[in-house]
Amino acid sequence: MMFGCTLQLRNWSKEGPRSNKRPTHVNVYQADETKARSGLDSEAMVLIALMSGGDYLPVGIPKCGIKVACEAARAGFGHDLCRLSKDDTAGLDEWRGRLLHELHTNESGFFRTKHKSLMVPSNFPNSTVLGYYTHPTVSTPGQLDCIRAQTNWKTPIDVPQLRNFVAETFKWLGFPGAKKFIRGLAPTLLISKLHTYSINCSINGPDEQMRYESMLVHTICDRRMHESAGKTPELRVAYTPINTVELDLALEESVQIENFISGSKSGQSDAREDRKSRSRSPSKRAKSTYDPTQVQKIWIPESVVKLGIPLMAETWEDDLKNLKKSSTKKVSARKPTSKLNGGM
Repeated sequence: MMFGCTLQLRNWSKEGPRSNKRPTHVNVYQADETKARSGLDSEAMVLIALMSGGDYLPVGIPKCGIKVACEAARAGFGHDLCRLSKDDTAGLDEWRGRLLHELHTNESGFFRTKHKSLMVPSNFPNSTVLGYYTHPTVSTPGQLDCIRAQTNWKTPIDVPQLRNFVAETFKWLGFPGAKKFIRGLAPTLLISKLHTYSINCSINGPDEQMRYESMLVHTICDRRMHESAGKTPELRVAYTPINTVELDLALEESVQIENFISGSKSGQSDAREDRKSRSRSPSKRAKSTYDPTQVQKIWIPESVVKLGIPLMAETWEDDLKNLKKSSTKKVSARKPTSKLNGGM
């Protein structure tokens, strides 16, 4: 926030000690709330980094800790420093003298105690490092507009090229590598296709639209608002990963057979060594049962589903409403029976 950021996301982590290990949440910091709670704004944080040490210059004022730096920042020394020009030698000398005087005497009560052992160097702060904080190199609004204009979000993902890349880079070879590739890409690619359809829909007529939607998703199964997604409404959809990724598994199997046949003796010895090392390993990894040709179910934000497959989502909601109505009618039809007591 010392660079002027007003909203910061940090610490991508799991939610709570009992949740699964997958990160799902981030901590949100807003500049106005941070200042109200701690008394520190961007200029104050610049001074803290300069006095106690930061990324650009690890050594600040010798023996000055972050607590003392925070007290000086709350006293307004950071605000005053950032208002001075780097060429204002007299102003910097006066600012440095005031800081040293308050550290030694605590005349204004800015600090919890006096810090007579602290000495402010004559060249503090480093003007170059101060400039890094106060005038960081960022893209201009014109440059950002140019980047936005050049970025085509409608460009389809080149699946074959990406498959070749992971095969060469990560050695995801043959059918096992293809399974790993599909498992990682299919959910993201499905969401991308749903979003792309919502941006540029060139389908004519409800029949053609329903056929297209059925190619993406088989059915909608359930709805939820779970903590792992920040209580965002989600729909659980069933889809077939291989239909989404559209990868030729037969070709992958043929490549794997060719690699096996053309394996050298050194490769065979490596394989034997791998088997020995695995036999020495105390733990065994369970064999993956993932099958990209079988139907899988995933949770997707409801807003994305409704944009990508609107007819299917509308039909599912109508069926859900009808089911609730029929259940209500069955309950109301059950009238309580009263028992007649026999008498003399």
